[in-house]
Amino acid sequence: MYICGKKPINNSVIYCPNVTELTIKNYFKTYDDSISTILNQIIPLKQLNKMVIDCDKFSVEQIVNLIRSTPNLHTLKWNIQSISESKLKLIQQSEVFRYVSSTNNIQNLQLLHCYSFDEIQFFINLFPQLKYLKTGIYRKEIIPIIQCLLSKMHHLFFLCITNISKTYLQKLHGLIKSENLLDDYFIKFIDHNLYLWW
Repeated sequence: MYICGKKPINNSVIYCPNVTELTIKNYFKTYDDSISTILNQIIPLKQLNKMVIDCDKFSVEQIVNLIRSTPNLHTLKWNIQSISESKLKLIQQSEVFRYVSSTNNIQNLQLLHCYSFDEIQFFINLFPQLKYLKTGIYRKEIIPIIQCLLSKMHHLFFLCITNISKTYLQKLHGLIKSENLLDDYFIKFIDHNLYLWW
């Protein structure tokens, strides 16, 4: 299902029981109800396995709550803007965050912007089952982020860093060898993206 527009969703929308993939583009108003409550009136959130959030108007808390209602979700593409460090800490202390981080099954995550070390750490904590990660990273923090990902993400086996300089191919290769982070791996640079899998 594809939801696009700024108009509020009303109660007269038809229920679609067979939806397994959802894309939300642009911001739709929800009035007093939560996004999860409104969407669950349209589709069965529990059977979603793929979700694309291509809208930066939803708060991180709203999306975390939405993920809480989608226990079978394994693929998430999320257009999220930068989050302040203080807000990240506050969200991570919430009961909802702890619940979602211990129960979600998201294995494939694509983030559409460049993120800081603190933001990547937030996603690592929220999605501990990740196998595939595609994201942008602030260039000055690439090395510590890669070290963190390779040492903490035990399920991760594929990483794509978008919009990066080719010079990082050698830097990353050198880092992996010097710190013995991976035994067998492949690394490629294609169209300004760096791909690493092991």
